[in-house]
Amino acid sequence: MWFKKNKWKIIIPLLIAAVLSCAFFADRAREIRRSSNDAVVLETSETPESTFSKAPEKSPEASPNAVETPSAAKTGEAKASPAAPASPAVSSQGGNSQTVKEKEKTELSCTISVSCSVLLDKLDLLPEEKRGLVPESGWILGPVKVTFSDGESVFDVLKRTLAEKKIHMEFTDTPAYKSAYIEGIGNLYEFDAGALSGWMYRVNGIFPNYGCSRYTLKNGDVIEWLYTCDLGEDIGGKNNYEG
Repeated sequence: MWFKKNKWKIIIPLLIAAVLSCAFFADRAREIRRSSNDAVVLETSETPESTFSKAPEKSPEASPNAVETPSAAKTGEAKASPAAPASPAVSSQGGNSQTVKEKEKTELSCTISVSCSVLLDKLDLLPEEKRGLVPESGWILGPVKVTFSDGESVFDVLKRTLAEKKIHMEFTDTPAYKSAYIEGIGNLYEFDAGALSGWMYRVNGIFPNYGCSRYTLKNGDVIEWLYTCDLGEDIGGKNNYEG
């Protein structure tokens, strides 16, 4: 009965206390939010400018671990390519031996000589001013080994060899007929020792029946140029006089 009579005396103070408590907590919450916002504003607006400035880049020299290779654009020079590996050493003795063997296989050679020995017993057939041109040995050019190229003729080798030895030679060349005729060697000419005298050649002991410019040489050939006083009969080449 007492509570019913006095309940408003109890409820009203409790409501007032509750309202005040809510107001207090609301104000406190606003203060907390305001303090938080102020802290954020202070942090963003009052932070020293240097805090956000970009740190300067370190140069390669400043960094002990940084290594920079100059580019062609910076230096103006092309980047050198790595050196090629050295070729394996080859034994000079073995290499030379192999080179010599290969050269022997591919090199063509022949032997050539020029003789007027038939005149040694027939000097009286020569004009007096020509007799001193005949060597005592009869050799204008003793047998000599020379090299030649594939396809060369007897005439090619004779002309080159005499030029190298500085021995006189005179000839008539008729390219249209692929023919070269030897008129004189060592200043001894055809007809100097008679109407049937002149120069003939033989290869490997045989007198060819065609001109020397048409005879294609083979490796190892032996060429002999011989002066005849009787159209080859006195040197074993009868009826084959064709220079």
